[in-house]
Amino acid sequence: MVWSPLHAMQAYMHTLQLCKEDDNSSVVLEPKSMEFISALAAGNQAQLMADISSVPISPSTLALAVAAKQTGGLLLCIRPSLQTLQQTKTHLQNLHLSHVVDLKLGNPCEVLKQYHNIDFVVINNDHHHNQGCALSLLLLGLELSMNPNGPSVVVVMNNGGRRSPSSSSSSSSSSSCGHEVVRGLRGRGVHVESVILPIGDHGMEVIKINGKGNKHHHHQEVGRRSKRVFRVFDD
Repeated sequence: MVWSPLHAMQAYMHTLQLCKEDDNSSVVLEPKSMEFISALAAGNQAQLMADISSVPISPSTLALAVAAKQTGGLLLCIRPSLQTLQQTKTHLQNLHLSHVVDLKLGNPCEVLKQYHNIDFVVINNDHHHNQGCALSLLLLGLELSMNPNGPSVVVVMNNGGRRSPSSSSSSSSSSSCGHEVVRGLRGRGVHVESVILPIGDHGMEVIKINGKGNKHHHHQEVGRRSKRVFRVFDD
């Protein structure tokens, strides 16, 4: 995926506007995490995204839906129950985002096996307690579902109940939810990068999985000057 600053900026602004419009709604919004996730997914020009949660609508659901609308992509919303799925559908319809979302019912470990080209995944780290799918198993299985041409991105929300990585990077890394999984993927020869960010209520872990075809593309991009675009928005 080639980074698009224009897509990132437009998704960021759309999400920011959504937060302002829904300030009095019943949906719990986290502006900083929403804007970051939406801009990250749209900037990477993600085409197939997945949102895994046990609640109808999370901040990541709206963020990825906005990103999908910006890139012309599709968001898979995977939920554990029919009631939750119906509530998700209603919320998205009210926000005029349902046309970019495909609702899926079931265990995320099983649902994701049907796909092999996912670019961006957000996992709300509360789902595995209710769906019989351990987080480590889900993350390891994602390797087979992610876009082989990569890089692909996995974001784990509510990372271990910590608000921010206040300790050293090594201790934070070893206590993070995805640390063992990242180490396991590296043991298979998969190039993985991971960072914990103090964004959202309990922080998030961003895991980047580089695809097989990414190394050659990276060499082509080295030395190429980036173009910066500045835009001013008046209130």
